[in-house]
This record gives sequence, structure tokens and C-alpha cells, in this order.
Amino acid sequence: HGIDGASPYSDGKWRWMAFDLNSGGLEEKIVDMDTIGYVMKKNEMFNNMMTNDTFRQAFLQRIQEMGDTVFTTDKVNLLLEKHREQMDVPLIYDRKRYCGTQLDGAANAYINKIEDVRAFFEKRNDVIKQLVEKYSMK
Repeated sequence: HGIDGASPYSDGKWRWMAFDLNSGGLEEKIVDMDTIGYVMKKNEMFNNMMTNDTFRQAFLQRIQEMGDTVFTTDKVNLLLEKHREQMDVPLIYDRKRYCGTQLDGAANAYINKIEDVRAFFEKRNDVIKQLVEKYSMK
């Protein structure tokens, strides 16, 4: 690859880049997704494991426990605020550089993504409870 000497990034220094990283599906629009059923359809081994009553009950108990203790609204909000304290400025500039948006637009896109993750976790545990009930009866 050629090096564009006019680019301020042609100095060979490593810089923070998070362009291809995203939430991996932590979006409010899919908060109701039946992820257990989805994985059962896509993964034969997991599907077979879910036919074992002992495994299924232990698995469902564990994901419910995680929803009730690890991914509580308070804990998620605290984590997101700590993330923002540390990453607001670098990620906003990252969005501006790699997405070509103006700084205000980049800031809004970043903040909207954080709020989308927050909304997902605020609603997801209720969905998990429904899924646990659905798959406990099988």
C-alpha cells in the first residue's frame, strides 16, 4: 500500500480505532428476540442439549440469575456511565474520522447508540423471564 504523505495519519503511529466494533445486537429494536429459539435452530448441539431436562433447567436458571444480578438496570447504567467518562471523546473523534460525519453528528450517533444499549437492558430481563418460562415447560 502506498502512503499518502499529505494525510495526518501517514506518520505510522498506532491510534485507537473502534470502527468495526459494535454492540453485537444490543439494540432496542430486537429486545424481544427469542435468542434461545434462534440458537436452537442454528446449532444442533445446543438444540440437543436443551432436550436434556437437567441441562435445560440449569441453563435457564443461570440466564435468569444473570438477568437478576449481573445485568440489572443499575449495574448496566453504572457501566455505561463509566464507559462514557473514559471513551466519549476518543469515540466521537473516531466516528468523525471513519464515518465522515461532522463532530456534532458523530457525538449524537455515539450517544444514541449508548442510549439504545441502555434501553435494551432496561427491557431485556422481562423478555428473559418470558423465555425462561417458555422453555422451562418443554
